[in-house]
Amino acid sequence: KSPTPALRRTLAGTLFDLGLLEEARGMYRELEAADSLDLTALGMLGVIAVRQGDTATAERFVTRLGAISVKYLYGEHIHWQGRIAAAEGQCDRAVSLLTAATREGRSYLSYREDPLLEPIKDCPSFKRFMQPGD
Repeated sequence: KSPTPALRRTLAGTLFDLGLLEEARGMYRELEAADSLDLTALGMLGVIAVRQGDTATAERFVTRLGAISVKYLYGEHIHWQGRIAAAEGQCDRAVSLLTAATREGRSYLSYREDPLLEPIKDCPSFKRFMQPGD
């Protein structure tokens, strides 16, 4: 019996965390092939492309994520666009996207501990974004 998509996502994430980008990319591609709206697979394929120096492919995933118009995503697709921008080191663009995701319903609380946002953690605009609101 083959593993569920959730388990396959977890395995792919573990491969990514171990730095096994090609293996992770293969698993995320399989997830994307099975479900073209798998936001985690699309987002991680974009992040992996950045890590592998392929910004053109990363931007194609940003575009695909931006074109998704399914109800009740609560900004999750925009959140992934922001994570890809963060991986590229594009702080202001990432913060703009993360802000938009938050407006759509995505909680910003997880951003503080998000390792994919590490490249922008010291950016002034990210620090301002993470300050508690009034």
